[in-house]
Amino acid sequence: MTAFEILDILCRQDGISGTETSAAAAACKLLSQFCECQTDDMGNVIGTMGSGERHILLDAHIDQIGMRVTQVDKNGFVRVGSCGGVDVRTLPGAQVTIHGNQNIEGIVCCQPPHLKKLASQDTLPAVDEIYIDTGLSGEKAQSLIPLGCPVSLFSKPIKLMNDLYCSKSVDNRAGVAALILCAQALSQQQLNCKVSFLFSCQEETGERGAKVSAFCVDAQQAIAVDVSFDCTPGCTEQKCGHMEKGPMIGISPVLATCISDTLINLAKSNSIGYQTEVMGEGTGTNADVIAVTRGGIKCGLVSIPIKYMHTGVEVVCESDIINTAKLLEQFVENGGACNA
Repeated sequence: MTAFEILDILCRQDGISGTETSAAAAACKLLSQFCECQTDDMGNVIGTMGSGERHILLDAHIDQIGMRVTQVDKNGFVRVGSCGGVDVRTLPGAQVTIHGNQNIEGIVCCQPPHLKKLASQDTLPAVDEIYIDTGLSGEKAQSLIPLGCPVSLFSKPIKLMNDLYCSKSVDNRAGVAALILCAQALSQQQLNCKVSFLFSCQEETGERGAKVSAFCVDAQQAIAVDVSFDCTPGCTEQKCGHMEKGPMIGISPVLATCISDTLINLAKSNSIGYQTEVMGEGTGTNADVIAVTRGGIKCGLVSIPIKYMHTGVEVVCESDIINTAKLLEQFVENGGACNA
């Protein structure tokens, strides 16, 4: 399967933090073609292949941002709370899906521009101040929409020009797709180490899945695979990468220098395009918790640049997913960072 075929299967599944079942099942089915897989009690998917004294963990979180229902009023309007870092600027007028007793489509309410105050006086509402209109009466809405049920952004996946793909939940189904491509390549080889693939849950709400599974897997080395910012108009270039230039290799105090250096050297020696992403403190990814699991795990970070993060129209380039998978494959074939 191609990178986009895998990504499309994954992105069409809903799975906000804490309710990743559908997305995790799809990812588990894809990964199980290449290695033994299981899902733990928390909902993390873990696959293993190879054997040897050295054990490498490759992680990508499977959950996506979304919301949860906090109220259904007497007129049928639905109020929500954030579940992950939803960008409230993109919500007014957006389509959403409420996963209640059945899936219910809705629209985030917004005032017509004719009735708004002057733009200089406009302020954005907080997520818990917005309303969703489903068209249902109060009684019907209350019977179909339990409090606490998840709400996902609605998006029809589309292919853009120049091998770009646009959908919700590209963060971080792009990373999951890269790990599946890596597993596909490694399944054809005789490995001299053990590899665990982790699709972790609840990253967007506190990296909880990675905390649990990294402890249980107990690898000596790890790489977290996530997404990062592509440089678009208005962005600070020093904080961003560039699409089509390859994976972004993280450099941070929490990351093991030997792993970052190994990834850079492997990219150079195998003619894989790469970029560096320097962070002065933590990374804001699962790498932060994996690195401090048990007595400490030497951890690296590889990120895929995407546009419009935490919206329903995230965009990624296929070649960046493919090159991320190739870099991870080379890292495993190398036996990880040999001086770690």
